[in-house]
Amino acid sequence: MTFELPRGQPTRRRLLLGVAVIAALLVAQALVEDWCDRRSDSGTRALVRNAMKSVQQLAQIVHEVDRQRLALGAYVVGDDDDVSGVSLAEAMSALDADLAETVRTYAPLTAFPGEAERWAELSSALARYRQQTRHIVALARAGRSDEARRAMAELLPVYAELDRKLVRLHELNREGGARALERLSALQVSTRRLEWTVRVVVFLTLVLLGLWGARHITRYEDALAARSRDLDQRNRDLDAFAGRVAHDLKNALGPIVISPEMLRLYADQPKRIGDLADRTERCARKATAIIDALLAFSRAAQSAAPDETGALVPTVRNVLDEVAPLVTAVGATIEVGVIPDVQVRCSPGLLHVVLANVCGNAVKFLQGEPVRHVHISARVERTSCRIDVQDSGPGIPEELRTKIFAPFFRTGRADVPGTGIGLATVQRILDARGGRIEVSATDDRGARFTMWIPLA
Repeated sequence: MTFELPRGQPTRRRLLLGVAVIAALLVAQALVEDWCDRRSDSGTRALVRNAMKSVQQLAQIVHEVDRQRLALGAYVVGDDDDVSGVSLAEAMSALDADLAETVRTYAPLTAFPGEAERWAELSSALARYRQQTRHIVALARAGRSDEARRAMAELLPVYAELDRKLVRLHELNREGGARALERLSALQVSTRRLEWTVRVVVFLTLVLLGLWGARHITRYEDALAARSRDLDQRNRDLDAFAGRVAHDLKNALGPIVISPEMLRLYADQPKRIGDLADRTERCARKATAIIDALLAFSRAAQSAAPDETGALVPTVRNVLDEVAPLVTAVGATIEVGVIPDVQVRCSPGLLHVVLANVCGNAVKFLQGEPVRHVHISARVERTSCRIDVQDSGPGIPEELRTKIFAPFFRTGRADVPGTGIGLATVQRILDARGGRIEVSATDDRGARFTMWIPLA
């Protein structure tokens, strides 16, 4: 069983993303709260500036009108000797300029609902009032005092109307200011609610990110621990494998080491020399087989070249020739079904290793079985070639069907030779080329190995 650690680069990206999200949330919270504060402050300043300036300018208009009326009254009553037509004209001109300036200042401040309409009415009344006062001043400058006094009497209804409109506009400003204060209070409440909502959202998000980070770190730590255990197990397996390989090579090379001495001892016995030669040859072949298996395992994980191809039919034929002596020794039979003439994405040499390992395993585990039969077939499935090798052997227990592909694993049968890396080599070759291998049981308690190799 193998474990994989989370890959370094994606893990760093996730952690950096989490930190960036936290920073973004904090910045967003600060910006939202700053915006809320600025919105509330700007609303307060606008309200105070508009309401107070409106009241101030209205009071100024009333003051200027009253000053003009007093100046006209002093002239009409005539109890002030200093008041003449010329002096009245000069005083009224200055007062009228002040009134005009006050009117220009107030005009842009009509922000409350209905204020613009009432200001338009007041402006019309002011225009009539100023026109009438100019007429009175003109009469006074011409020395027509009696007519000026009569015109002054006619000015009183205009002044009364102007006073009523000023009172109404003042009330409108006061009511508008009160409503604006209510809106400001509601705005402050909504701002506080928004700020708290943002804080709660940020807090919950930080909690979720913390839980996610803790779970991710825990999973990473668990993967590290599992990987450590797997490495320990692999080291133990490697030690055991090294011992087995050393033992097998020693057994294979032992007779070869003593062969020279035996040859010298039996130099005059041709029959014994022939037996020694046969024994030496068998031992050399066994040692070569072990070394070839190790080399195949080391080369199995190499990725396939873009133009790597292998023909299935001739490879199957070569594998059958190779395992024929083993088939004869075991007393088994091999039946070959339909084999499509296709090219697969695997070099001829490695394809031969794959099929030879699977077929060789199927044959050698038939030793001592009542029925000794192997069936090989293949067919094309979409973009892959499926190869089935089915035997009538003892089968593989379900709990071992994943373990048999682990390097250095042996089933425990001492009568079956092998290094324990044949099926691991097959899996490494197929994995490196986008294929796979599976094992399942058959109806007659044997095993079926199924391989999928991508088509070239």
